[in-house]
Order: sequence, then C-alpha cells, then structure tokens
Amino acid sequence: MVGVLYIALEPYLRRRWPQSLISWTRLLAGDVRDPLVAGHILIGTALAVGLALLGNLRNLFDWQSSGVLSLSSGTISTLDGAGLAGLLLAGMFGPAAIAMIFSFVFFLFRLMFRNTWAAAAAFVALFGGLDVATAVNPFSGVLYAAAEYSLFVWVMIRFGILPLALVTLSIILVGVPLTSDLSAWYADKGLIVVALILGLAVWSFRNALGGRKVLKGDFLEQ
Repeated sequence: MVGVLYIALEPYLRRRWPQSLISWTRLLAGDVRDPLVAGHILIGTALAVGLALLGNLRNLFDWQSSGVLSLSSGTISTLDGAGLAGLLLAGMFGPAAIAMIFSFVFFLFRLMFRNTWAAAAAFVALFGGLDVATAVNPFSGVLYAAAEYSLFVWVMIRFGILPLALVTLSIILVGVPLTSDLSAWYADKGLIVVALILGLAVWSFRNALGGRKVLKGDFLEQ
C-alpha cells in the first residue's frame, strides 16, 4: 500500500513540490548517513515523542474530568512479546502510509485552493473534525486535534515527507504500555520501546553532525 501510494504521488510532488522529497529520496537511495536525512529523522522522532506525551496528557485529563479512560486497543495487545513485536513491525510501515495519505490530501487541497495556508486550514479542519467527532471530551478533543494536525501540516510544509512519517509515530507511541513503576510485570515492554527511540535519536544526532564534534576542542580544554 505504501509503495502504491508513493508511486502515484511522487511524480506530482516532484513536479510541484520537490523540496518535500529531498530527504525522503536520499533515504530511499541508501544515503542513511546523510546529515539532512539524519537531521530530519531526529526532528521527526523528537516531535513524535512530544506529541505522544501530549496525547497521554489528554487521556489523563479526560479520565479526571469525565471519568472515562481512553485506552488504546494496541496497549492491551502489546502487553505480551508477540503483540509488542507486531506493533514495532507496524511502526516500520504504518507511519509511511499515513504520511503518504496526509501528503496526498494536502496536495489536493493545494490544487483546489491554490494557496498553501488555505490548504493547511482545510487539512486541519478535515482531520481534526474527524477526531473531535469521536472525542470523549469536546474541549480537550478540539485542543489536541488542532495542535496535532497543525503540527503535521507544519512539518509537511517545512521539512517534507520523511520527518512527517516519523511524527506520525506518535499515533503508535500512545499505545505503548509505559509506566513509572519499574516493578510492574509489563514495565520491560515499555522500556524496550524507550531504548529503541533513544537509540534512534542518538544515531540520528550523531550522523546529523556530519562528522563535526559535539564539543569543540578549546571548550574541552577550558
């Protein structure tokens, strides 16, 4: 599905919005250590973690204000090893498919309105409205949907498809069974995901530097 979406969308994006494909095409060409690719991966990962935390705060607010615990079905399935492995495998393809769908819809809006900001407003209204329609608390639903899809469209416009795919990982991360109680029987599942994200962040940060040192020599001598 991801391949079909990309084949259908790529010629039009390359002709009318080529800057959105720069880091994506470099990654597909095998330049995984390219500083731009690594930088976009780092940006997308950081924003995905932030958005996932915001989603969990929204669930906490809904629980305390409405007495309804919004628990993802994915959270239940990831409490065992097989379910967690399935979530991680889905995380390798699902975000790319979502990014392609978002890019396709936004591209259609740009063709219709011939204005980037009008297309962005229509994008946020469409997908945000779908989320709010099923929200437990309308107030938190509107705030979160506006923040979430505004971030999606900003990343899409500013950086392109690759970091957008990383940001959509937040949809999956919300379902990860995280806990501050390390004695809980499922704590290791959440720690595995945290370790993978930290590893990706460290790797992308190192390659984004393009061989430069984090701290200069004169600073270390001081």
